[in-house]
Amino acid sequence: MRVIQLVDEWTLQAIVERGHGLSFECDNCWRLVAVDVLTLVGQFGPAATIGEVRRKLVCKRCHKRRARALVRTGNRKDDWIPTRPRGGR
Repeated sequence: MRVIQLVDEWTLQAIVERGHGLSFECDNCWRLVAVDVLTLVGQFGPAATIGEVRRKLVCKRCHKRRARALVRTGNRKDDWIPTRPRGGR
């Protein structure tokens, strides 16, 4: 649980500077969506945290507000923080 809190505290600017990818996964239906971080920076500002953005998201499939943030740090299948996506993706 502590790692998830740390990811929520990262700013969008930090994600861009590190060159990481950002995805959100619904905890209800497991829908995974990769988002364009630069678009989020334009919408929320560079100082916005991932947690602030995550709390505003609604799943388009099941209409729940149960998203979790996943940061892609590399090209290997295990290069995700805090954990890789569910459902064998």
